[in-house]
Parts: sequence; structure tokens; C-alpha cells
Amino acid sequence: MEFTVGSGRCQPGSDEALKALLGPELALVDAKAVCGVLHLRQAAELAQRAHTGGYALSHSRASEVLLYLTGQRQVSRAIVHAGLTPVTEAVAWVAFGEPPTGLADQVTEDEGVLSIDDFDYQAFGLPQGALDANPAERWPKLVLTRCALLPVRGKG
Repeated sequence: MEFTVGSGRCQPGSDEALKALLGPELALVDAKAVCGVLHLRQAAELAQRAHTGGYALSHSRASEVLLYLTGQRQVSRAIVHAGLTPVTEAVAWVAFGEPPTGLADQVTEDEGVLSIDDFDYQAFGLPQGALDANPAERWPKLVLTRCALLPVRGKG
């Protein structure tokens, strides 16, 4: 199944209307939780592979994207890190198939909201020691590596 990714700006307080669009084929997250468009695309690709390969941790592709994007193994924890809130001003999405028509009514497309410079690496869970041991230009690769390792990490 093909997927599309995107991002854009939304009105604060539109979180409930955006959440109404969510489904098993649409992942919609706060853009602050995304470390650039490559991070979003990688999460989509890994979620797709996990479902095709039968090793998904979640029941839907959309929630699997959320897990890979945040590097979490539980959807509830992933929502804490990347879920929409009343103060969300920018979102990122992955649609498996066509995005819902209502998405364009709620979001003004803007890829610029997916910034590696404004990403909070510590909130993502990268230890300060790992950040100190690597130059800042390598930090996005640390995020991608952590997300890619999600299915091979032991449970517990």
C-alpha cells in the first residue's frame, strides 16, 4: 500500500476536529515530535514493513507510525510524546492511501514545520551523554537509529 506524508499549520484548539479524522490509515501527530521529513518518512516505511512482515507491535499502520516516530513500544506513551493537544499549532501526517478530504480544510500545508533545528532531542529521550558525545549535526541520525531499532529491542 502506498503512503503519503505531509505537514502543515493548524489553528490552536483544532485538535478535536483533527482527531476526528484519525483512523487506521491516517497517523496525525504534533509536528514538534518530528525531527524532519526524513524522520516522518522513515516511520511510515518502517510501519508499512512491520505490517507487511507480520511483526507489527500495533494493530493499525497509523498507530505503528506513532510508535516508530516516537521510539516507544506502547501507544499510550507515544501519544504523550506526539499526540495532538489544544495548543498544537503544526501537525505532520502519514496517510496510507488517500488522505481524508477534511485534512486540507484543517491544515495549511507547510513542510517548514518539520525542523531538525527546533526538535527537542532530550524530550525525545536521547540521553545527554549521547548528545555530548556527538556533534549536533549527527543528532538527527541518532533519532533515526533509535526509531529503526524499535522492532529488534527486547520487550520489557
